[in-house]
Amino acid sequence: MNSPGNFTASKLAWVKENEPDIFSRIHRIMLPGDYIALRLTGEAVTTFSGLSEGIFWDFAENRVSDRLMKYFGFSNDLIPRIVPSFS
Repeated sequence: MNSPGNFTASKLAWVKENEPDIFSRIHRIMLPGDYIALRLTGEAVTTFSGLSEGIFWDFAENRVSDRLMKYFGFSNDLIPRIVPSFS
């Protein structure tokens, strides 16, 4: 799997492998914009474009990539509710 180190999925995999105690405490993953939205609304959400940036999005299936999640051993529960951009 081509997962360059600068993508969110790769960074999260590193944390899972090297800092398992920290990884076990993760409730949801968020990009900075997602965090700002959480602070403004109190709701953890993300967008397909944000997930794409982290290489989590499967454009052919129009959903979170099952293949990537399985490859890294990530639970889909880590992904916040997906909303359209600017919502």
